[in-house]
Amino acid sequence: MKVTMLDTGFDAAHPALQGKVVRSKSSVPGVSALTDGHGHGTHVAATVAGTGGTRKSVAPGAELMIGKVLADEGFGGMPWIIDGMERAATNGARIVS
Repeated sequence: MKVTMLDTGFDAAHPALQGKVVRSKSSVPGVSALTDGHGHGTHVAATVAGTGGTRKSVAPGAELMIGKVLADEGFGGMPWIIDGMERAATNGARIVS
C-alpha cells in the first residue's frame, strides 16, 4: 500500500525509514532538498511506516511517498499542499496524510 506523507520532509538517514521511502519531492518554492529541518515530517513518517526499534508503526508494510509541502519553520502555502495532494493521487497513493 502506498501512503503519502505531506509535511516538512524527512530525514533520509533515519534508521526507521530505511527502505521505506519510494518517492519524494518538494513543493516548497526554491527548495529541492527533502531535508526535514523541523523534525515533524520524520516523526510522522516513522509513526506511520517506520521499522525497527521496540515499537511497531501503524502500517509497517506501507511504501512511503514523501512530499515536502511545509518549510522548515513548519508553515506552508495552500498551493504547495494542493501540489503535493495532486502528485499523491497521480502516483497511486491510497492514503494521504
